[in-house]
Amino acid sequence: VSVYFKKPGIWQGVAFMGDAEIVRGSKLKKAIWHDSMLKYYPLGYDDPDHTVLRIFPAKAKGWNSERFTTFSFNIR
Repeated sequence: VSVYFKKPGIWQGVAFMGDAEIVRGSKLKKAIWHDSMLKYYPLGYDDPDHTVLRIFPAKAKGWNSERFTTFSFNIR
C-alpha cells in the first residue's frame, strides 16, 4: 500500500510504502469516530462501508522544493 500526503499549494509532501491490514472489530473504529463522519457513514462507526486500515510502513519518501529524502522503518 502507498499513502501520500501533500501540503496544498506547496511542493512538499511525503509518501509511505508498506503493508496494510483491515482492522477487525469496532473498538478502534469507535475510538477514532467523529459524528462529522455520519455524512459518509450514516449507520455510524459500525457502518459496513466504514473501513479502518492499519498501515505498517517499510519506507517513506519526502520532498520539498529543494530536495528528496528517503528513509526506512523497522516496525514489525
